[in-house]
Amino acid sequence: MFKYRNGAGIQNKVFPLMAIMALGLVGCASSVGNTAQSGEQVNGFDYGADQGAVEETITGLEPVTITYQSDAASPNGVTAKASEMWKEEIEKRSNGQITVDIVWGQSIAGFTEIGDALVDGRIDVASMIIAYEPAEYPAFDSFAKLSAAIPPSPMVGELISSGVGSEFGWSTPALTEEFEAQGLVPLAPFGGTGEYYYFCNSQNTGTASEDWVGRQIRTGTSSHHTVLGAAGATPVSLEMAESFEALERNTVDCTLQQAGTTLTYGITEAAPNLRFADSTSNSGRFSAGLVAGSTFSELPLPYQQVIFDATPALQSGFLESVVNSGVGITEQSLASGGSVEPLPADFQETVQVTQTEMIQEAGATGVLGEDPEARVQELVEKWEGIVEEYGFTDGGDISTMHDWYSADGKDYRGFADRVFDEEAAGHRPE
Repeated sequence: MFKYRNGAGIQNKVFPLMAIMALGLVGCASSVGNTAQSGEQVNGFDYGADQGAVEETITGLEPVTITYQSDAASPNGVTAKASEMWKEEIEKRSNGQITVDIVWGQSIAGFTEIGDALVDGRIDVASMIIAYEPAEYPAFDSFAKLSAAIPPSPMVGELISSGVGSEFGWSTPALTEEFEAQGLVPLAPFGGTGEYYYFCNSQNTGTASEDWVGRQIRTGTSSHHTVLGAAGATPVSLEMAESFEALERNTVDCTLQQAGTTLTYGITEAAPNLRFADSTSNSGRFSAGLVAGSTFSELPLPYQQVIFDATPALQSGFLESVVNSGVGITEQSLASGGSVEPLPADFQETVQVTQTEMIQEAGATGVLGEDPEARVQELVEKWEGIVEEYGFTDGGDISTMHDWYSADGKDYRGFADRVFDEEAAGHRPE
């Protein structure tokens, strides 16, 4: 829940779901976000306004504290820097009138409970894994499948994914409406969240296609279930936090997950053999993002704008952590006695064929608009050019990334601003 702060200390300001629904019934909810605590009407500020104009706009508004549940397990987590950058941007832009209280390690709500916690006000903003709830977010589930069309690479592919996901997501009404139907406010849920890699224990090296037949593979998305089933493996639904123990006990042979979460949970200690796709991406790279809850609309409009406009800070830190994690998983796999090798060619071919079928099925529903596959292809070409403009180029694949990659001189913030400006900025609160 967010809290208003005054000289007497911190006062909790709780807005239960039923109260919000009641406001909607009497026609008042639309004006709540534009009103100061005194009831006086508050106007917003233009996107890109200078700091002086922002401070003039928010003068007289009571300070507020918002609770943000980060996806990082701790302040030392892989993506913690991104959360801290977002917090710093908001607090600086608001001249200290908005304080962001970061909570770590799903300490308020577990991964599958975050949506409920956002709606009932226990959390104001959170990094939410939308892919865990395909029944509640069917359009998003279809959207996630489209990410298979993005070329696989440990750096360029990640940046292309971020641009394609954001531009496609924000320009597709079915996706934003899906969040609104759940009582949530999308802030930055459409960017790429990283390529998926296979991590296998010593009993399954995964270097031959027969290694995958009948193998128990942990996964967390519906598209991965379909792909693994087509390849003859047995998909197992587990939250990523449970992966390590399952691998250690040989309950599963491999886990399919992203680099950042692999580092967070020390997966390579139990599964040191890293297998990656070099001819096709894995679907599901659009799987999570920043979402606000029911209390967001209760904030004065300028505060909503400050929070929304800060998303490039979060995204730039997250993008850098995603790319840096590619180096980390390679180094950890090798240090743990494992190997880093491409997936078998025939396995990748099965994956590609299956994912192409899923993309075509997703397009046939019409929920994502006309010919979403073609739209994604056009966006891939567009963002390939933009990524090149910013000087990002791969020097090899993930297996040699620890030799050729350095974060020095990489303009992640400039690129994240460009991603935001292309489409997301047109959806800021007004």
